[in-house]
Amino acid sequence: MPIRPPELRTNLLRVGGDSAAILGFQAIAARPDTEDWLLLIDLAPGQYGMLNIKDLTDSTKAQITANPNLALRAIAAICLTADSEEDDATSIRARHQAARDAGQQISRYVIVLRDGEPIGAFLARRPGGSVLSDASDFLRGIKNVPNPGSQPREIQQRADRYVNTDIADGGNPDQVVARTIALTAGTRYYFRIRIGEIEATSIEATPTALQAELLTEDIELQVVLFSEDFDLEANQGTIFVPVTGAAYVRSGQHASLPAGLDSKAQLVTERLLFAITPLGGGVASLRCNLYCRGMLIQSRLISVVVGASEALDAQGTMRRSVLDFNLSTSLAPSVLDQLEPHRLSLMLNTTADGTHAFRLVATDGQELFSNSATLSPTEISNLIELARERLRLTCWGKSSEWNNDTYRYDPTVSEAERAKRFGEDIIALARRGAILYSTAVKDLVGGVQGQRELRKLMRTPGMVQLASKISANDIVPIAMFYDYKLDSQEPNLKICPEFEASLNSGRPLLDEPCFKGECACANGEDLTVVCPAGFWGFRHNIGMPYPVRSRGPEVVTRISYSGIAQMDVAFYSDFPQIKPHLAKLPTLGYQVTQASPRKEVLSLLQKSTPQLVYFYCHGADSNSIPFLRVGGSSNQDYLSTDNFANYEIGWPDQRPLVFINGCHTTSLTPDKALGFVKAFVEDTSAAGVIGTEITIFEPLAQTFAETFLPLFLAGTPIGLAIRTARLTLLAQRNPLGLVYMPHAYAGLTLATS
Repeated sequence: MPIRPPELRTNLLRVGGDSAAILGFQAIAARPDTEDWLLLIDLAPGQYGMLNIKDLTDSTKAQITANPNLALRAIAAICLTADSEEDDATSIRARHQAARDAGQQISRYVIVLRDGEPIGAFLARRPGGSVLSDASDFLRGIKNVPNPGSQPREIQQRADRYVNTDIADGGNPDQVVARTIALTAGTRYYFRIRIGEIEATSIEATPTALQAELLTEDIELQVVLFSEDFDLEANQGTIFVPVTGAAYVRSGQHASLPAGLDSKAQLVTERLLFAITPLGGGVASLRCNLYCRGMLIQSRLISVVVGASEALDAQGTMRRSVLDFNLSTSLAPSVLDQLEPHRLSLMLNTTADGTHAFRLVATDGQELFSNSATLSPTEISNLIELARERLRLTCWGKSSEWNNDTYRYDPTVSEAERAKRFGEDIIALARRGAILYSTAVKDLVGGVQGQRELRKLMRTPGMVQLASKISANDIVPIAMFYDYKLDSQEPNLKICPEFEASLNSGRPLLDEPCFKGECACANGEDLTVVCPAGFWGFRHNIGMPYPVRSRGPEVVTRISYSGIAQMDVAFYSDFPQIKPHLAKLPTLGYQVTQASPRKEVLSLLQKSTPQLVYFYCHGADSNSIPFLRVGGSSNQDYLSTDNFANYEIGWPDQRPLVFINGCHTTSLTPDKALGFVKAFVEDTSAAGVIGTEITIFEPLAQTFAETFLPLFLAGTPIGLAIRTARLTLLAQRNPLGLVYMPHAYAGLTLATS
């Protein structure tokens, strides 16, 4: 068995033979954890010396003062070396002791090599001898070191980031059950997860070699299990992913701790163990989610054969883990440490039998609140359709798809009529949103007490993630969730007076009491009052990041630019109100390049390096194939989802945001529009896509875009920028900002490099 990364010493500083080794000790002495560092000294090809501050005895002190280079060369014993891909730590220790017993001069440390280069070291025997207590001060005080040579450099440690999963015997958690053996119902087992080098016992269907990037900050990954087919002794644990070296489990952050093992045993420090018991026969499912700061990063569906059922494939496989949601291919802290803490992550996916599984994780500091529930194939789709019907009724007065209908919030509508429509619509939306929220969430929180806890947790603004595998039935209009207590069947609902006062004041709504969770409605004191702050879309910063493919690009947290941010604009030229909008866009701070005819649009997108791509266009579909229409009414200038890959349009370095503002769209429903989300993220490497739940009208599209775009340019994260644009419309007594959907990480920012 190769040496495991947990056994490699992380803090290792290296100096060459022509360097003054004392410089290395001075660098170590200046670090916070001085005694945790080792100094690796190159003596000759293939020969190394290894010293620690604790190795500096009083006799060493005199020699160092006299001649640092020669003294340390003489003092440093030749170290035993081992290949990380071949040698087992136990056998190395035995070989090390045998060499010492034979009288060979050998260090107490073992150098671990990969391709002949040191990648770490571990202690083969506890250090002995006297310790110079004031070694740090002594080293700092040495002056005039001759011939400094090359500077000390820190060795980059092995940082494999495979996720390994397997199942072990319940009585012997170190013994993996072969993947060709079915489990037995009612018998206890251990589900095990480890992040490190790939293991032969792993049941991952497609193990992927993850990147060993230069890491910048330690992070923690919360692992949460969900299952209706297994009894779970524990469903949460934490894996610590350090800047260098291997991931490990800290004491107190275990899931299940097997009897007879203490929390420092190697088995439970290098992997998380979950005690599981299959409840019945057949193919049982287990979902394993990895969260970073409350945001879902990866999700796996583990299929397990229990009993005498047939194998999963012709090779006799009885269990398999499939990564079906992925935002990070490397799980590297350099990527994950940029994520902002999330208040809640909600995952929805369609299962094999057509039912919908909700997985919810809410976090308050370090405490996780998690649960899962399932809905029938028709229940959630009906709720989603009812919510969109209510948005269509609000927008053009009919529950059916748009068909040249009139915009109900057009600027030509009188102020009195607009106020009347707004009052009716916000109440009707709240009724529908309350039912949608209750149905989707009630079973996730474990009863009435859980609902109280979740409402309390979600009372003030926070970041929220909707995660899905991106299918038509897995996109919930989460902005319409209304979680304030409400009697949805009360015929005489009224609007929150505190909201009305804020509205009449003319102040920005973002900092008003209602939208900070400070109005009476947040306490649920009167179930006959509707407050717009009860909608998640008006109170929280929501993101719906699109999952990446294996070996695909990482989730984007920041779009960088130098000079002036570039925005490409592709538009339909015959919108009645387009001229003032096109004239306004260059005044928002971007360097704007515009194109309308299809050929010019394709040429622009091929040649440019934008930070934002803005489609102000029609949408349509033909034979269920979605299109974006640019050009004008006299031509058939359509863009389909395959065009971007075939024309080799892509921005892997820029990772721009794509904004589709589709006005007067016919039959391009959200499920069909998802094809463009997929194409832009997967084929062009876009950071995300902004779209809409329903078709929209020019006044709505222009107000939203002209509010959002300068906010995003100013560095406002996309979730907050979209919420601010929604509230800007709300201040105009227009609730339709709720129709906008950001398929991106809610903390995505645009910033100068």
